[in-house]
Amino acid sequence: MEILNDREIALKQKARKSVLIASRRTDMPTFYVRELIKGLKEGRFYPQTMMQPMWELKFEPQDIPSVALWSQDFGKWIERRHEIADLGYKFWYRFTILPDDPFANPKPPLSKNNSNN
Repeated sequence: MEILNDREIALKQKARKSVLIASRRTDMPTFYVRELIKGLKEGRFYPQTMMQPMWELKFEPQDIPSVALWSQDFGKWIERRHEIADLGYKFWYRFTILPDDPFANPKPPLSKNNSNN
């Protein structure tokens, strides 16, 4: 598994710092809040795309100027965000509002009643 550091990624992009973004497709604040909080505490995520092998992203909270979260439902995140309040992350949020239509809003990756969150 390849291990990348956020500083290395920023340098490749000719940037000083990296911004962490959890996309709408994943909806981590709703379906993976436990993993999101764990990753922010540990300074480590394992992003995986359909076309690339799994890799590890390592970072220090002070090196991340902001974390962007994209979701349809921030309820679980709001209940648990206090767990990382002392780490100094700054957050910005994007809400997605879609009609209650399976074509426009396909099934989520996990049930909202998943006990892992």
